[in-house]
Amino acid sequence: MPAADQQQKDGKMNKMDWLKKINPVLFLVFLVQAATGVIYFLVGSEILGVTHLFGGLLMILIAGIHLVLNWTWVRSNYFKKKALTDKG
Repeated sequence: MPAADQQQKDGKMNKMDWLKKINPVLFLVFLVQAATGVIYFLVGSEILGVTHLFGGLLMILIAGIHLVLNWTWVRSNYFKKKALTDKG
């Protein structure tokens, strides 16, 4: 039995399962932030300001989770060690 099937039967979610849930939520929160930010700028409603503030805090939390789940990719693409060369 493949490992992915075994994890599904155990009820545990692997990293990819988490990303499939977190990424759409992050995108939705981003859209809400963009909409409330623009409308708050144009209208200045206090409730939109509060919504935008707490949405921003939620977005920071979800983006942090997203970053942790993708840390292996980030590390391998942005923190590469430079190869040593003999070109004195």
